[in-house]
Amino acid sequence: MTIATVNGTEITREMLDAQLAQLSHNPNIPTPDKTDADKYAQFEKMVAQQLVNDELIFAAAKEKGYSVKDEDVQKEFDAIAAKFPDEETFAKQLEGMSLTKEGLKDTITRQRTIDQYYKEIFEGQDLEATDEEAQKLYDEHLASKEGAPKFDEIKTQLKMELGQGKMQQFLGTVIQKLREGAEIDIKL
Repeated sequence: MTIATVNGTEITREMLDAQLAQLSHNPNIPTPDKTDADKYAQFEKMVAQQLVNDELIFAAAKEKGYSVKDEDVQKEFDAIAAKFPDEETFAKQLEGMSLTKEGLKDTITRQRTIDQYYKEIFEGQDLEATDEEAQKLYDEHLASKEGAPKFDEIKTQLKMELGQGKMQQFLGTVIQKLREGAEIDIKL
């Protein structure tokens, strides 16, 4: 079943379910319980939007001529498989994430192609946070809190978080431009 189309490319329910399964295995991403129907439906819509964004970025990367060699994909696939004690354990892990071996190879191909595009679009962008920006964040949100660590203890972490925020903001602008020129139909 098609849940969305992006410039004629279908995003299927199976793709959404696979992405949801993968996210549920990531401890850094809070996934709502399926019993809370409203929250889970919102989460599904958010993931569907991300799949649309990923398709837009992947299409832009291919349009720019980026690709990945089959042997490089196989090498990365083999490295992932080697982390498991045996083939059966690897197969069970893939199944638990709603992935097949070919699905994993496709994911690797897509992500490495997108990575090349990201390298191009981020090149030359000033996305580093300054000491002053980190100090301001610290002063506004942490300095007055009881038990807060000293600025020097968390300066590097604050700068990293601010830099990631700048990167996300820039990427959001890129995605918005890609969306403006796209035909998107989300049926979810």
